[in-house]
Amino acid sequence: MAPARLAVELSWARGSKRAFRLSRAIDPERIYFSNALPFPAGEPAQARFALPDGAPITATVMLHERDAEFLGIEPAERARITAYFKERLGLP
Repeated sequence: MAPARLAVELSWARGSKRAFRLSRAIDPERIYFSNALPFPAGEPAQARFALPDGAPITATVMLHERDAEFLGIEPAERARITAYFKERLGLP
């Protein structure tokens, strides 16, 4: 998990609700948050955020209490997250 302060828009499809949260970390599998999310755990949602390179990423996620696990994400977008993750941790 790499520290990352990203503005994340979460859209819960079943409840037709949106929330905006600041992430605390990210890795190629999920986005982590400091506080509990305002939607029920175990529910799918859409997450939209931008890495520092500016291009938006949209992914289908599974909501958990304090994280959102990537379920449906384009391979190129996951590769961007992986590259950002490695950069933040100083990995080759």
